[in-house]
Amino acid sequence: MKRVSSLDRLLDGLLGDAHGYRPTTDAYPDLDPKKVARKLKLEERARERSFRKEPLRSAGKLDDIEHEIIECIESDKKHAHQLLEEQLQSYSHRLVSLDFHGRFTAIHQAAPDCVTEFQGDLAKGEDSLHERRRDLVEHEKEREIFRKRHGLARPARTHSNATAFLKWAILFLLLAIEAGMNGNFLAAGSDQGRVGGITTALGFAALNVGCAFAAAVLGARLLVHRNAFLKMIGVVAFIFWLGFTFALNLALAHYREVAKALSDSQALLEDPGRQVIARLRDFPFVLNDIESWALFGLGLLFAVAAFVDSLLLFDPYFGYGGIEKRLRKARARYQNLKAALVDDLKEIYSDFSGKLAEIGEDLSKRLGEYDRIISAKKSKVDQFNAKQTQLEMAANSILGMYRSARGLPTDEAYTLARINVNADNPDKKKREEIERIVSDAQSVLRTQADLLLKEFQDGLARYDQIDKLVGDGRNSDDEE
Repeated sequence: MKRVSSLDRLLDGLLGDAHGYRPTTDAYPDLDPKKVARKLKLEERARERSFRKEPLRSAGKLDDIEHEIIECIESDKKHAHQLLEEQLQSYSHRLVSLDFHGRFTAIHQAAPDCVTEFQGDLAKGEDSLHERRRDLVEHEKEREIFRKRHGLARPARTHSNATAFLKWAILFLLLAIEAGMNGNFLAAGSDQGRVGGITTALGFAALNVGCAFAAAVLGARLLVHRNAFLKMIGVVAFIFWLGFTFALNLALAHYREVAKALSDSQALLEDPGRQVIARLRDFPFVLNDIESWALFGLGLLFAVAAFVDSLLLFDPYFGYGGIEKRLRKARARYQNLKAALVDDLKEIYSDFSGKLAEIGEDLSKRLGEYDRIISAKKSKVDQFNAKQTQLEMAANSILGMYRSARGLPTDEAYTLARINVNADNPDKKKREEIERIVSDAQSVLRTQADLLLKEFQDGLARYDQIDKLVGDGRNSDDEE
């Protein structure tokens, strides 16, 4: 689930568009007197009236065509004024949407919450790390107690996953090689040929290698144990393995001789086990074929190799390796959690500090927008006043063209009734007040950013302090 903090909610309120107005910045177009004169057909209408010899109007009064000209000018003035009012209203909405007082209040309330939320995340991380650290300490105590009880001063011998895999692979390779080589020897005496020989050899090899593995793991490692009873079990197990391995491989050699003899005589291989037992009882060390002695020697060789490889799989002292592995797993869990919590802490700090900076930048942008709006409002009013001046000049020009064509006095000036527009621009004190609000809000943000940095640094130190409070979890033991 996406994390939503107080700063996220504040940003949603501060950085979103507060209005949908896009007032134009184009100036009011000038009124072209010639185009208006052509549109109203002033010269034609003036000549027509002169042709009909209509009387001229009296001085100080306007005829209907002049009134039409004035109405055209007034209509253009009203249209420009309406456009100005819409633009000023848009700017007023934009000024209201800046709402510096409201933003300062929101920042003053929400910005400190980010520090509180950060402290909450830090506390949760500390609780998890404390629990994992206590688990690690319990495993360390277990190892130390084991060392003292058994008089061990050396580190446990453990292997990396790659090394352990290699040793297991060697063990299975020994099994496969012994089965394959023995199969070649036994194939000659099997009625199923090579397949039968390998099948029989596989059974003997499994017993040979499996017994060597059991003797090494469960027997030989007890030879160095401090407990006298367990040490005795180790001695018995080791001696039993030596005798069993010798007898098994000697039986395998006799089995080959029995199978080969029956094969040479074209007889069926009936009850070979009874014959092998009889040979072992009557003349155990009598083998007629050098290959049988080779089979016996290879069996012993593979058994010793499997025994040594199995012995190196684990720590020589029974139980020590298992304790060390559990300890290392606990240490790895603790270190991984600590690394993850530190990364989370860095991510949260980066997120919060970035948003605080973003809010501060937004305030500066809004102050700049405030100045642009005020400047734009003044510019629009100035453009409108210039428009009224241009309309007055255009009116006098158009009236002059008509009067000249009609034969009326051209020295009568027309004065446009001006519309006075108040842009409601704030005074200098208002601007200084807004600047102070922005400065205070940015000061709050900087203060919270400094507090957040301090909490972040303290959080990292507190994570490291857990090692000292609960115990040092570092270990210099190296894997083999």
